[in-house]
Amino acid sequence: MTCSPCMLSDAQLRILARLAEFGTEVENSWDVPRALSLPGLAESLGVVRSAIHAPLNALEEAEFVSTRSAHVIGGGSRRRTVVHITEEGRKRIEGVGSVSEKLGKIIGSIPDSSILHGREIEISQVIDELSEGGCVILSGLPGVGKTSLARSVVDELISSGLSVRWATCHNYSDPANLAEQWSAKSAPKSLTAIASSISNSRTILVLDEVQELHVRHAAGVEELLSELKRGPSSVLVVVRAPSPLGEMKGYSEIILGGLTAESGSQIISGLIDENEAAEISTILGGHPLALHLWSPDDELPARVEAVQEYVKEMVIRRLSEDGTSTLEELCLAPFPWYSRTRRICNSSLDRFDGRATSFDSQRPSWNLASRGIGRFAFYQSIVMGGERG
Repeated sequence: MTCSPCMLSDAQLRILARLAEFGTEVENSWDVPRALSLPGLAESLGVVRSAIHAPLNALEEAEFVSTRSAHVIGGGSRRRTVVHITEEGRKRIEGVGSVSEKLGKIIGSIPDSSILHGREIEISQVIDELSEGGCVILSGLPGVGKTSLARSVVDELISSGLSVRWATCHNYSDPANLAEQWSAKSAPKSLTAIASSISNSRTILVLDEVQELHVRHAAGVEELLSELKRGPSSVLVVVRAPSPLGEMKGYSEIILGGLTAESGSQIISGLIDENEAAEISTILGGHPLALHLWSPDDELPARVEAVQEYVKEMVIRRLSEDGTSTLEELCLAPFPWYSRTRRICNSSLDRFDGRATSFDSQRPSWNLASRGIGRFAFYQSIVMGGERG
């Protein structure tokens, strides 16, 4: 496949347009965004990796792009092939308006992008669900990177031509307020009318910080999300436990856990050697917030206490007295709970997580359909000061 300087295929134009979004400063940098790697470039264009080989090779032959080996952010320690647009490539793409029109748009107040480590699997998982018309609940502990991951997902989606509407929940947010954030204008009052006004097959709706909803608005927002599920748009809901929503039928849940030792060590690898960084990442459960707080000048327990205070402030303070006592009992229990022997009633669990935990009578394990409630190993280590069981 040859590449004439005057005639580029649609695939070649899209590749150049994507690469042109990055400045020249990345051409010699050690750490390179994943979007410039072959897998990241393919995902951002909404195609399989093999589909970009021919147009990319033709662009390189025409000297519109160049390739090199570099460390990809979040891609482990091994150097990988990355792609850069050349000066000739930038000149060629200038004035080609039809390409930029194919990129999706962002509507709403969206947070800034941040560097992620080791979240490729989760990003692909969310993108696959949304691209196939599904609706997703992204949940996890405070500080684990839910919003940052959602932001990275958005970058990939708009690069593939999908538009994204982003709304952030506050204490006062009701369906009308969220609809105004999604549409950037006055919204109708009817839930059906709201759904009809903002939904189409080329738009993804993101709802962040759902745990901030006041209890008086939770039922209305839950009903709105159910209405949106019946429409053409995919929906991404971002929430930390305890969630104010009930069981969301038709929504698949992805629980964001800690990073692997290798991925977590990348956060602090510039401070200490790789082996020690991996060990500290393991001790801190791969929790990004804990790793960002950690410093070689501090004792490790002091940083754990910092995470403990954060979780207490953002999660534990929201629990009722009964919910807190339930949490303490569950954290201190040195054995698994069976349905036939459990001593904690479902009403207490209702107050704790907004949804009673269901138990498997055959196996000593939690049914994780209840958001976040099975993650007590982490709470036990950083909140209650206990040892992992």
